Amino acid sequence: MKLLGLLLTSFSLYGSAVDPYGWLMEMESERTLKWTTEQNAKAEDYLKGIHQREEIREMLEVYSDYENYGLPADREGRLFFFKRERGAELHDLIVRQNEEDRVLVRSEEKGPLNAFKVSADGKWVTYGVSDAGSDKQVWRFINVDTGERPCDELEGIQFTTPIWGEGGVFYVSYLERAIYFHELGGENRRLFQINDDKKMILGLTRPNHNTLLFIAIHEWSRDNAVYMCDLVDGAVKEIVPYDLGQYRFMGAVGEKLLFLTDHEAGHNKLVLYNGEFRDFLPDQERTLIEASIFGEEVF
Repeated sequence: MKLLGLLLTSFSLYGSAVDPYGWLMEMESERTLKWTTEQNAKAEDYLKGIHQREEIREMLEVYSDYENYGLPADREGRLFFFKRERGAELHDLIVRQNEEDRVLVRSEEKGPLNAFKVSADGKWVTYGVSDAGSDKQVWRFINVDTGERPCDELEGIQFTTPIWGEGGVFYVSYLERAIYFHELGGENRRLFQINDDKKMILGLTRPNHNTLLFIAIHEWSRDNAVYMCDLVDGAVKEIVPYDLGQYRFMGAVGEKLLFLTDHEAGHNKLVLYNGEFRDFLPDQERTLIEASIFGEEVF
């Protein structure tokens, strides 16, 4: 039976049951925009009084003018990475094959590249373009071999990145609090939606064996619930109640899923899930912060 794991977190701001999206609406309100404009003007007036400002700017330009590379993604003998040339303000998306670099997507001044994800076969890339550098992103697609850019666009994405599946991507619609699967060249299919306005979805993670999809949040409240959804019949199964603490997915060891949690652990611990939870690395004297899986080894 094919499963999708859904990691959901409900939270309330400042411990009250206020609308979790109220802060976002407030940031775009007339009152906030007016205050921001006034504060920018005051800061600009202050900075104008610094006579060494131009000298400092020139010095910073000299020290920051160097080739800059992002971490690469390796797919089928190809390397994909961000690169900023000397003298350039923005980075471009590069693909390297047979020791030759080729610009795949160039950043635009009004729409800088935010992130990218490469399909498992290395033939397609989806990339996020920021809305004037804001958290709001539009995700587009490009064929690595032909340079073809289909009309597919994903909007409403904030704080998350899509994840490739078979023939398309999974992604989170931020304001809708919904998970969609977008078929490349096709339509969006909604897989799950939170109907409780106290809950929010932020983040997608996919295990190595490609049968589970996790959705996580790590802001405002550390607690989260873990759900598992069966795509065949749409049934949703809760495997961790909300009030047990934080459960963060770290990876898969075979069919076992590894989580980092603070549940009944003063310094965090690692637990394995395979139908039920059991301790893998118990609570220690020092705080456990991170874990990585390489083959059958956990570091």
